[in-house]
Amino acid sequence: MPAAPVDASAFPAPAPPTVERPPRPAATIVVVRDGADGIEVRLSRRADRGDHNSGAWVFPGGIVEKNDALAHAAVAGLDDAEASRRLGLASGGLDYYVAAIRECFEESGLLFARAAGPELVDLDGSDAVRLAPWRGALHRGEKGIVEFCAAEGLHLAADRLVYLSRSGARSASTRASSSPPCRPHRPPPTTVPSCSSRCGSRRTRRWRARHR
Repeated sequence: MPAAPVDASAFPAPAPPTVERPPRPAATIVVVRDGADGIEVRLSRRADRGDHNSGAWVFPGGIVEKNDALAHAAVAGLDDAEASRRLGLASGGLDYYVAAIRECFEESGLLFARAAGPELVDLDGSDAVRLAPWRGALHRGEKGIVEFCAAEGLHLAADRLVYLSRSGARSASTRASSSPPCRPHRPPPTTVPSCSSRCGSRRTRRWRARHR
């Protein structure tokens, strides 16, 4: 009797899941800026955890949290009706913008928000030192985005984001880019504070040129 064929594939098909997990709403932000060799994009590298995502370079982003829906009043330049229209949703579109801004701050230390006037918060100066402790508190769920904005007098700059696309069976993700590209005062990777709150899940952050 011939032996059963051996699967020689380097990546054999995974076993089917025992329980189907529904997709969860998520938001991703593509942060770009002008560089010496053209447009550069902000990426984070996942830590090695022995799974298929280990070592992957990814855009900042994550799950839309329930508290993101409570921060609509703290958003500048965009309301839920218009955000939902852009995403093709009946309502709740602004939740994705809030989540994208929050996740970008948690993971990369870049914050699209204003305190007073048209300029974004200065993350090269005293603002960076004052706001840094909020990153871990937000990620761990100790503080909410509404509390963060109220305590620091911030308005989330959703008008600086441009909607790019939507994917997933249930609007699982959206993507946005800065418009215009990030200004030169945005901190380069060597000056972005270490994000220990991510528990090592995304330890390395880097600006990468689009063409290399």
